[in-house]
Amino acid sequence: MERPPDPKIDADVPRGERADDEALPEVNTSAPLAVNVLAIIGSWGGPLVIAIGIVGLVFAFQAMKAKQSDDADTARVRARTSLTLGVIAIVLGLMSSGLAILKKGQ
Repeated sequence: MERPPDPKIDADVPRGERADDEALPEVNTSAPLAVNVLAIIGSWGGPLVIAIGIVGLVFAFQAMKAKQSDDADTARVRARTSLTLGVIAIVLGLMSSGLAILKKGQ
């Protein structure tokens, strides 16, 4: 059974931790940011890769904002979406580069 919140005890809890000393799960928001920046800077696949990378960046920034407001569930979902978009952008870019190299070799 949960105890009712005690303002004297709960007021001293550091940000990002629960009153029962159970830390909130950590959400990595820097990896999705880095992957999407890499996809945009590399832009191996042209405008499509850049567009996917920008959408991924938006999700990364939303994840960072949700993490700052201690909304771990939203941050985790946004970070995972951002990382997925970044990986898709990089894979599409590498595939288009590989196709260009194969086409040039013929």
